[in-house]
Amino acid sequence: SGGNNSGGGVFAWGENSFGQVSGLPNYPAVRINMPYKVPGLESMDAVSVAGGRSHSAIVTRQGGEVWCWGDCRSGQCGIGVRTDY
Repeated sequence: SGGNNSGGGVFAWGENSFGQVSGLPNYPAVRINMPYKVPGLESMDAVSVAGGRSHSAIVTRQGGEVWCWGDCRSGQCGIGVRTDY
């Protein structure tokens, strides 16, 4: 699951086996039960937040940029690399 707040930043929680919550591929693969502020996205103003089974994505107000992270072994993140990111 995920969300944002009026102060900017993106929060996520839930299963983190591929870094889909933490945004960090080497973060411990444990369930995160409380909203966790995703590092590197502190200044983002997300207008849409989505979570897949093993990846997450946002659309920003700043230019409509799309940011994805988590399991990308099947190309879910659309970055041309098939790995956890």
